[in-house]
Amino acid sequence: MDIAMNQLTPWNYTLRDGVVIRGHRTEPTGKPVIHFLHGTGLSGLTYWPMLSALTDEFDIFIQDVQGHGDSDSGDRFWGWDNNAAVCREVWQSFSDDYRGCTKIGMGHSFGGILTLLMQDQDAALFDRLVLLDPVIFPPVAMFAIGLLYPIGFTNINPLVNSSLNRRNGWSSYGEALNYFSGRGMFKYWDPSAVRAYVDYALAYDNCGQVTLKCDPTRESEVFGTAPKRIWRPINKIDVKTTILYGEQSYWFVKKSMKRLTSKGEPFDIVNLKGGHCFMQEAPEDTAIIIKDRIHSSFEGNISTDMNISQPEATSHC
Repeated sequence: MDIAMNQLTPWNYTLRDGVVIRGHRTEPTGKPVIHFLHGTGLSGLTYWPMLSALTDEFDIFIQDVQGHGDSDSGDRFWGWDNNAAVCREVWQSFSDDYRGCTKIGMGHSFGGILTLLMQDQDAALFDRLVLLDPVIFPPVAMFAIGLLYPIGFTNINPLVNSSLNRRNGWSSYGEALNYFSGRGMFKYWDPSAVRAYVDYALAYDNCGQVTLKCDPTRESEVFGTAPKRIWRPINKIDVKTTILYGEQSYWFVKKSMKRLTSKGEPFDIVNLKGGHCFMQEAPEDTAIIIKDRIHSSFEGNISTDMNISQPEATSHC
């Protein structure tokens, strides 16, 4: 795809139980470095159309979370908090390569929450956070989830069943690309982002058969679980934190953003046109806004409505 793909080097890290976590990164150059985590069911390189537009000013480090992208799945789902701990362990193992550099934690959706939890586990991990439509539930909803999920009432989240029922097989690259283009959550995605998904979130065998890299069962496990806590880590954040969210995102995200807007420092809340996957709908425009927010200094809270050239969307990933 993008010619900038030749900037990336694959890496791998073996955990104590033998599970291998994989990802890609640009060569460390001493520039500020962005550590990026993807959303549920996707992969880090699915976001390459946006991330590649950041490489002129930032080094990029991409992790594929357990069972996503090129990372091993393991025998069981480790949960949100333990996955955050694994991502932190992996990131810290590369810390010598980024000594003295400004470190920015960035993630979308599930990856945004893992980034937040990583920072809670080690307050010195990142110098700045940029969270893209993180799935933050309001406190009352988190309380209900904490009661219901452990006793098996995971079907209150409709994404649990929808992920289990996902199609998981195509006869060729072309069939897969045609299937996803303009469909469901991909309806408003930029064509480059759809191609990145088909290129890097799907697996291809020697006969040309195509399957999802993230097994639908593992995807449903993410949707059917939640972090132990989310608002306590949020209230402990002491680094500048920009949160970008879509006008057409989930109701609970929008409600949580209103709550965070009223908190003031250190939050910088930015509302963008588009859905939960706004960065896939307008990847280059989103990169411009990310650069602007990272480079801008602010005092207290800035709640900003910013228009970027993308269609309104009602589908979410």
